Amino acid sequence: MRDKNSPPFVPCTPQNSIQQAELEKFVALKVPLQIKIMELENGNFYAIVELKPGGESRHVYLVTRMKRYSPRIFKDLTRINNYLRESCPTSMVELHRNQVLPPMAEKSASTEK
Repeated sequence: MRDKNSPPFVPCTPQNSIQQAELEKFVALKVPLQIKIMELENGNFYAIVELKPGGESRHVYLVTRMKRYSPRIFKDLTRINNYLRESCPTSMVELHRNQVLPPMAEKSASTEK
């Protein structure tokens, strides 16, 4: 069940995803951002980062280098919190319970490796 404060729900793609190194660059550049931790019904978690460069808001999924079409899944809240504390220690974090994974995006032949 999604609540009214949940971020936009779109498929995860390379265009709307971010890796840890990219996130750390935004933090170093002092780009305003907010992190939303999404708790799944099975107790796993993933993160959506709201970037606010120049006052414009953009939501991106935190992903791994190997899986750009799926959010990075964490098994428990402590792990995701420690991971995010290391990457962006001063950012505010919201927790959204009872969420679902975003729908799968279709990979085109040119983007598959």
